[in-house]
Amino acid sequence: MDNLTFSPIHSVYLGSKNRYIESCYFRKRSNYEGSLLVKLITYCLLLFLCACSSFLKPVLEPELVLLPPIEGPLPSVLKQVLTIKQNEKEASFIVVSRFEAERLKLVVFQATGQTLLSLEYDGEELKYKEGSSISLPSEEMLAIMQFTLWSDSSIKQHYLLDNGWILMMNSEQRVLSTHLGPLLTVHYKDNGVAIEHHRHHYQLLIHKLK
Repeated sequence: MDNLTFSPIHSVYLGSKNRYIESCYFRKRSNYEGSLLVKLITYCLLLFLCACSSFLKPVLEPELVLLPPIEGPLPSVLKQVLTIKQNEKEASFIVVSRFEAERLKLVVFQATGQTLLSLEYDGEELKYKEGSSISLPSEEMLAIMQFTLWSDSSIKQHYLLDNGWILMMNSEQRVLSTHLGPLLTVHYKDNGVAIEHHRHHYQLLIHKLK
């Protein structure tokens, strides 16, 4: 009688418990597989975004190079008038440059005689001092002056193709380019030099002061 009373109930209970355990097992397994799939998709998406960002990252343009003073002009003092033209505006300054083997010095004056900028470069350290509220790009000005006046051999030695520079030079002009196109164009004329900065959209006109 005990068997007739308890066995079926016991059997049903075990069967229900087995189905419950089996259901929980498949539910947990399904949740685990779903979680794993989400993680895998997220990881792939991150890899894709990183790859896209590396392709879309802009390639920076190299900076103008400061050249050793010893490779520049022979020791001398040069007085010039510098005219800057940009957006139909024009301003003129007087520039006095002293070239030496160890260093070069450059002073920029207004027409009134007020000092705007003085700089000194020994091949390693650039020192400059601004004498007014007008801010001038001293390092860029020096690099452009050197690109204009230094010898062909010095320019070719320091503006290398491996560093992203493209040079074209002859007796009448020098053109400095990068992967973005022309950066500087220097025209040598009988009455001076004309320089165009294509990226910053300004022109420099230089002639000797008599």
